[in-house]
Amino acid sequence: MESPEFAFVETNYYRYSMGPELRKMLIAYQHLIDPAELVQRKLQANQWELEYAADHDHTEVRPVNIDPGYLTEAKLVLATTKDRDHRIYLNRGIFAETTLFFHAGHWQVRPWTYPDYHRPDYHEFLVACRNYLRGQLKKR
Repeated sequence: MESPEFAFVETNYYRYSMGPELRKMLIAYQHLIDPAELVQRKLQANQWELEYAADHDHTEVRPVNIDPGYLTEAKLVLATTKDRDHRIYLNRGIFAETTLFFHAGHWQVRPWTYPDYHRPDYHEFLVACRNYLRGQLKKR
């Protein structure tokens, strides 16, 4: 599943490295993965970012940002290389963060949830992903 493109306007955190007028898209893959694969998937995403930057002529230091994660019925977990007090170290410099949790029929934020993940349109897309996941799990 692919979300529509969202304007990334909630923070200027990436402005220096990625430039102005950022756009973001969420993508959910059809096949279920083992959450233990998150480290390898983040390392691969980091490699793709470096390769893209090397192969394309952009003025930005980091022209693309790929943040893999996984969705369960209960939570959205994202991988990162940045350590913080609420993140769990996995392996090889990769940490995991529960960015959202599902409670009382809605996605809920945590104090550390990235500002864009507070958006209702993100939540609508993630509800659709969760519903798809639930259907897949029932088929098993």
